[in-house]
Amino acid sequence: QPLRILLALLERPGELVGLHEQNIRLDRTPPLVQVRGSARDPSAPEGAAKFREVPLTIGQNSLPRLVRAHLADPQRPVKASYLLLSGHRRPSGEYEPLTVNGLRQMLEALGDTIGIKCNAIRLRDTFCTWCADAGTPKQHLQQLLGHRSSRMVTRYYRRKTSRAVLDAAARIRF
Repeated sequence: QPLRILLALLERPGELVGLHEQNIRLDRTPPLVQVRGSARDPSAPEGAAKFREVPLTIGQNSLPRLVRAHLADPQRPVKASYLLLSGHRRPSGEYEPLTVNGLRQMLEALGDTIGIKCNAIRLRDTFCTWCADAGTPKQHLQQLLGHRSSRMVTRYYRRKTSRAVLDAAARIRF
């Protein structure tokens, strides 16, 4: 369950493992994730944006339901602050948050299972390319990703498939 949530959020790895339960706003319409910090610096996201909100309904509507189920899981420790936890415990008995290295290991294991090289950055890049291919405006994708400039986003539009480019050209009317 946590892995499906993790893959769907598509945040930067450090931001993803730094998410706290309070950053998940299931009470909003649409439900969203408030990106306020990262594992490295809890007070600042890894990108240029000081704060950004990412809808949980991008590309699918089942994600809010999965997040609710994850948070309500009876196996989940009471008073867990972080969204994603590792299997390691602190001396106090509480579970430690998942680390970027732990995330990498999870994705490598997933890749070994399915036979496709899998890492967080590749998943984020694939998601961004799909958004570009679906016609998401650059400024919207820039805001979702937290990029400082649209130049960072442009590379996803350059990767568009020939079919996507031909389809876009076919829609132009003179």
